[in-house]
Amino acid sequence: MLCLLCTAVSGCSNQDSHALSDVGDDFEVLSNIDFVENNRYRAFDASDRYLVWAELFFNSIFIYDLDSRDLIHEISLTTGQGPGEVESIMDVRILGDSTVVINDVMQSRIISININDLSINTISFPAAVAQRLIPVHDGYVFSAMSAPDGVVAYWDGQAEEANMLATESEDIIPEFANYMLRQGRLTRIGDKAVFSTKYLARHFIYDLSSMTFVKHIEYEVSEMDGADVVVDAEGRQMHVPPSQGNMLFHGSTAYPGSIDQIVMLLEGEGEYGSYARDVLYVYDIETEQFVDEIRLPSSAHAVVSNSSSVFIYSENDYTIYEYRPSVES
Repeated sequence: MLCLLCTAVSGCSNQDSHALSDVGDDFEVLSNIDFVENNRYRAFDASDRYLVWAELFFNSIFIYDLDSRDLIHEISLTTGQGPGEVESIMDVRILGDSTVVINDVMQSRIISININDLSINTISFPAAVAQRLIPVHDGYVFSAMSAPDGVVAYWDGQAEEANMLATESEDIIPEFANYMLRQGRLTRIGDKAVFSTKYLARHFIYDLSSMTFVKHIEYEVSEMDGADVVVDAEGRQMHVPPSQGNMLFHGSTAYPGSIDQIVMLLEGEGEYGSYARDVLYVYDIETEQFVDEIRLPSSAHAVVSNSSSVFIYSENDYTIYEYRPSVES
């Protein structure tokens, strides 16, 4: 049985948790950002140079320079179906040193923006609807909302169809017949990709060097009601999200300096403990254990990282906090 954090379950002698310092000592507020209250800021990503995110009501992209500590670009994309236009932003990622890629899920295409000259290009995506994506090699690994034979796929950027990576029977779980249960987040850790689902406390691990499925981890016990596939009188399927559940996954990112650990935003009551959005939970996908927790200054709604820092966006106070893990000798 999984041994959870010492703060949640007594007797966890094998947990190597850091002592939690007073909130505020370990966090820095990013300056020169003016969030508008009640706007919907989502789809955060970070590189060592930039932090990017989207505002979903107005299809705006924000680019923050971590060196100068300044918001250098706010790009308002036209809503539509023409070149460089978007209908619905699902995900935003930083590609290389100077490119932002945007997943326009409604049109099955990617919009790329050059950070230096702000030029915009449009790339058509394969038929499988991509929810979350990771730029990798010359293409993309993405979670597929509607593929019948898997969950995660790879597209090389040129082929007419994507290749599904989920072929093992353990990987394709019956619940994924409901597309709503495919919601989640893709996290890259070195040469691995981790797909974590929103309603099911599960990780699906993929090797990016060989583009193969590695393993499936159930890190908590998920219980939910109402996740149904309903067929109407005309034979059309409607996918209904869970009406209630004991666990919710809100996001994850790689833990700086580690090739096996991710930090997660969780909420709910599991069999092994309680989870809240004002704590980051550090999980080791190799040992399949929670190994640490980080108390946050405010309830978090998004978490991303680069090689040295973790960035947390709080919608409670419309603030981005930076956390730098201590380096142990």
